[in-house]
Amino acid sequence: MAISAFISGKPVLAGRVDELKEQINDYNQQIAELEKEIAEYQKQIDNAGKESKTLNSQILQLETRIKKFKADITLTGKQISAADILLEEIMMGIETKEKEIIKLNNYWRKSSEIWMK
Repeated sequence: MAISAFISGKPVLAGRVDELKEQINDYNQQIAELEKEIAEYQKQIDNAGKESKTLNSQILQLETRIKKFKADITLTGKQISAADILLEEIMMGIETKEKEIIKLNNYWRKSSEIWMK
């Protein structure tokens, strides 16, 4: 058998070469498919990275908005407190003016009583 393979070695060798070429083509096809698959995964990874950045940026934006709203609430509270103090100051000024008016009324009444006598 070895002698027949040796004598007719060219057809056996040529058959094996064809077989190897077919295997190489199969592997190349599989490699191309895997490269496509890998490229698709890379796209998904890139998109996931972009989405992650987008999500992180949205989270940061929401956190910043929350901080702004908290600051707005604090500002409004301070403005209300300042308005309360201003209102209290105005009320005290009104009370003082009322007392002055009462004193002046009493003074004019006493003065008019003195002049009337």
